[in-house]
Amino acid sequence: MTEREDPFDVLLKEEIKRLTDVLPEALRGGAPISILLFQPTQVGEGRLAYIDGDISHENPILLLPRKVSDKALFDPDDKAPWTIANENIKPLNIAEFRERNAPDVRVRLAAQEQKRYKDVPFDENDGTVPVGTRNMVHHVFPVPSLLETMEWWKRLPRLGQIYSLGEKLEHQNLLLILATRAGNRALTTRLKTLLDHESVLKRTAHEIGAAAAKGEDNVDGDNYTCIIAHLLICHHWFYPYDPVALKIFARLKVDVNETLRIHGWPTTSLGTSSASESDSESDKELIELMVNDLVFLINACARRIEQSERSSQSIREGIRKNLPAALALVGGVPVYAVVKGSAVRGADVRGNEVTYHSRRPSEPTHMCIMPPADLQSLFDAASLPDLPLFHYGQVSDPDLSKKAKRTDAASSLRAAAESYVFSLCPLPHPTKREAWNEITVIKMRKSKTVEYGKFGKWVTGYARGRCVLKMLSDIGRPEAAG
Repeated sequence: MTEREDPFDVLLKEEIKRLTDVLPEALRGGAPISILLFQPTQVGEGRLAYIDGDISHENPILLLPRKVSDKALFDPDDKAPWTIANENIKPLNIAEFRERNAPDVRVRLAAQEQKRYKDVPFDENDGTVPVGTRNMVHHVFPVPSLLETMEWWKRLPRLGQIYSLGEKLEHQNLLLILATRAGNRALTTRLKTLLDHESVLKRTAHEIGAAAAKGEDNVDGDNYTCIIAHLLICHHWFYPYDPVALKIFARLKVDVNETLRIHGWPTTSLGTSSASESDSESDKELIELMVNDLVFLINACARRIEQSERSSQSIREGIRKNLPAALALVGGVPVYAVVKGSAVRGADVRGNEVTYHSRRPSEPTHMCIMPPADLQSLFDAASLPDLPLFHYGQVSDPDLSKKAKRTDAASSLRAAAESYVFSLCPLPHPTKREAWNEITVIKMRKSKTVEYGKFGKWVTGYARGRCVLKMLSDIGRPEAAG
């Protein structure tokens, strides 16, 4: 598969366009400063997109990250909040540049760079610069408005690199200033690209995050679960080689790529090597890192890029309360369920035992999402979430969708289900975007029923959507869904 066939391609190009549109003029060409945006891809180890006002997002200049860039971009053990590499180009640098990037890419990049660095002689046939050319490189990362501790800077996403060739840069501190400005805008752009997309809800996940960051009182538990689930899925776009969410999924024994696939995302190879159970963080430390990351990203939805210690306490409380539910729903598996005792609608079902069945029984009665078995090892018992348990008729009845016709029951159900399941994915999907109304369901905690009640619209619709897709897959004959 080539770079252009990457499933992320539409999304990646849209991000390049958005970022180019909002960058200061100095960073779009003319000044002796260049910017590279790191983008995760399914193919290979990601890519660096060269940002320039003269370069169309439809035909971007794409570079493979240098091996030495891995430490500069993604090393969480840096001893300082920022570093600037100030050195001369060595033969090894040129050899690696040639090895990792094709001649046509090098030559095309050199043609653009020559406009910025008129004092640097570029080889027009090879796209390289002479050995000994001065090179200054800096991270591109968002800066908190108030700096308190150095440790928090290590957790900030490093979204690319900014550099200058030759001797035309007036002062190297300009790289620091512009790196933070570019990082702030890159973070804002990435958040909007990933979260601000069409949804079955009245507002997007990005709008929910911005409302929470501004302290608005219309962000409930359902909203928090929705945006947390979004950020769990796309977390590695912000922390490519320190993917806390992937580490947590690994602790829960959740298949990361299968989780991405069922939500409409392409699979990824990024960060999987570091998402092992042998990581040094304790469960408590890992959850705390996850909460801090989510606080930071939710604040950034409203462009309040500041340290987690200064963020709204209500955001932190909302995350802590709803993170277990988001992990249970996103990382859980749709299954059939049997309720011991009375399961008649309207009856008191509190305290009844629930058993799970992965295979469809001959006469199914209930369905639910079974949370990862190790979820209770990450959270205390009081934090474990209630989850919806559906009567089979609530996932198989074609009248669940008001617009459904019995002659097209299965496709109508599938469209409604995919609308909720793919609401976590920014890639375009050909669903009808039909929404379900909230319904009364059995509330389940761990393996016991609690009561009849209602969850929020997104949680109900998402969980029901996962169950519907499981049911349709198991039936095998979609027309039998009615």
